Amino acid sequence: MDNNFYVYREKVVEVVNSLLKYSNIVVGEEDLDAPLTGEKFGLDGIALMYLYMALEKELKVKFNLQHSQINRFYTINSISRLLDECYSKTTI
Repeated sequence: MDNNFYVYREKVVEVVNSLLKYSNIVVGEEDLDAPLTGEKFGLDGIALMYLYMALEKELKVKFNLQHSQINRFYTINSISRLLDECYSKTTI
């Protein structure tokens, strides 16, 4: 994986941590492939939408997810890979 993936992953972790700051949940290395809707994070559809919008704002990108790509907005690593594939030509 190239360097952009890790930069994107760091940004995704920052945004997830900011969304969860009042729940005393902090993303650890072991959580990078954990489902954001799963037991630890428990994000619902509205929280995922906040994450979606916060990432657009933080990274200054506009997601243009096709229906087939929406399932990739599921874990921190899958979101980071999606960002890397879609925006790797963009400088962060």
